[in-house]
Amino acid sequence: MSDDIFNWLENWFEQHCDGQWEYENSIVIETTEKPGWMVMIDVANTRASRKNFLPIQEERNHRDWIFCAVADDIFEATCGVHNLREVLGVFRNWIESFEDI
Repeated sequence: MSDDIFNWLENWFEQHCDGQWEYENSIVIETTEKPGWMVMIDVANTRASRKNFLPIQEERNHRDWIFCAVADDIFEATCGVHNLREVLGVFRNWIESFEDI
């Protein structure tokens, strides 16, 4: 298991690519106006589908914040400019809480 969150996410995505899943599901990472990041990861047709996720809302200050939730099999997060690795880590921890990758 890699310690780099981006390598981990690449591996998680690759493990689910089966010639069909990748056409129906996506990972989106965009910038926001606040400024910050928005992350949406579709977990339909994975072991994460329909798994419980307790929303996270932490606003430490106007530059250091994260909001994470899961709705309709989509992990959705927004965060401050320097919190992208943190929200991807939240996703990873959630996945690894029930799936051995």
